[in-house]
Order: sequence, then C-alpha cells, then structure tokens
Amino acid sequence: MARLGTAGDCVGAYLFLSSEAMSGYIAGQIIDVNGGQLMS
Repeated sequence: MARLGTAGDCVGAYLFLSSEAMSGYIAGQIIDVNGGQLMS
C-alpha cells in the first residue's frame, strides 16, 4: 500500500468481528489488517 495504516483501515474488520450474524462461528483466528506488508 506504500503508506501507514489508519484507524479507518481497520473499521471493516471491527464491524465484521462485532457482528454476530457475520462472525458468530469464528473462533481462535488472527485477522491481520496490515495492508499486505506481511504475506505468508
């Protein structure tokens, strides 16, 4: 992305994780919001 991340870049992940309908079946995962800096 060639820039530093902002709080606004994390909003989608926060909304997803806070929604029971969308993430109610997810447990024990790490979701990297890093702009593609770390790809494995």
